[in-house]
Amino acid sequence: MNKLIYLKLELKRKFKLIPQILIGTIALSLVVGAIVFCASKLLYSDVSIKEKRTIVFTSQDDSEMTGLIVSALRSSKSINSVCNIIESDYDTAIKMVQNEDAIAAVIIPKDFMNSLMNGENYPISIRYSSTKSIYTMIITELTKAAQYTLQTAQAGVYTLHDYYKANDVLEYENKANKSLNMIYLGKAFNRGKFFDRHIITATGNLSTTNYYFASGIMLILLLLGCVFILKSKDTDEVISLKLHQNGIGAVSQTLAHLISNFTVLYVLASTFMIILYALNSKIDIGFQLSLKNILINNLFICLCCSAFMCFTGNLMSGKYSAILLHFILVIICSFISGAFIPDILLPEPISKIADYMPTTYILNIIGTMFTGEIFTEHIIKLLIFTGIFTLLTTIFIKIHLLEIKHFGKRGND
Repeated sequence: MNKLIYLKLELKRKFKLIPQILIGTIALSLVVGAIVFCASKLLYSDVSIKEKRTIVFTSQDDSEMTGLIVSALRSSKSINSVCNIIESDYDTAIKMVQNEDAIAAVIIPKDFMNSLMNGENYPISIRYSSTKSIYTMIITELTKAAQYTLQTAQAGVYTLHDYYKANDVLEYENKANKSLNMIYLGKAFNRGKFFDRHIITATGNLSTTNYYFASGIMLILLLLGCVFILKSKDTDEVISLKLHQNGIGAVSQTLAHLISNFTVLYVLASTFMIILYALNSKIDIGFQLSLKNILINNLFICLCCSAFMCFTGNLMSGKYSAILLHFILVIICSFISGAFIPDILLPEPISKIADYMPTTYILNIIGTMFTGEIFTEHIIKLLIFTGIFTLLTTIFIKIHLLEIKHFGKRGND
């Protein structure tokens, strides 16, 4: 049989699945919607924080201004609602972070305030505990804000110096600097009136709605693999062997399944996203969708999802055992990747595993469609996963064909 004819037959078979896929999509949307709704409520419920996190400050600078900064932080109601600010010596602070008694240690070096005045700019070190959490993100954002504030303050100090020097009254500079420092600190700690407001969430650049919408799309695309696996397993193993004997080997069969699955998925996913794009342009439902991004990102998302379906579908010989395994793998991988609870809030061992999951990059790329971005690094990783799944599928099909040839037709559940 001609390989092109076989590919056309596979495409025809898979396109006939569209009615079943649409019904499955509706059912999955209800299930996935319920799951992510419960997850989002669990994550962002209005339960008060019972256990505050500790941040330890250790200062090697004897300046009064450094003590004032720490005191101001400790007296801040907003900071004290989520954190305990304590002071300690250097060794104790480092030990507290290592033992995870504190989420971070802020180390202020000796002569820190003087370095700001003379332009040497000694850096403040921050040691984080090994446990990754949303507090790490908050501290990082606050550190950036402090950096920009100090840059502004330093510019003011230099301006003051030049002004007093030009007027030959440098003997009054130190007194003026103290007053100026107090003004800058007052502005810094009353940020709501003078600076932009940044909201830190566990979902990164995506809003909670967009994040869980992206998670839902990923789960639906992957779980639709159950329909494709069911149809692929309808092919009798003897027919697969006959195809192999007629020049359509394991590679050709793998590529035919991959291309046919991909084509159907791409058409359906792109159609859905284009409809969403059209609605967003008319009603503005809160998505930053780009038609170019939709078409490009969907290409790699659907390709990887199709390869994953082919891979899991050939791990088991029976159709129902293969479907069950595919379902379990999708749920486990999606959980680890943060589809239900953002990975930054998961235990450290689990969040480390997420970097090796294809679902992590599928979720990230779907998310970029709502922000108008294209991450080449994530696309490359998806292509690597696609290649790995395709290679493994070819090997499994080759093994299955050899088993049939030597031991006859296997049992099917």
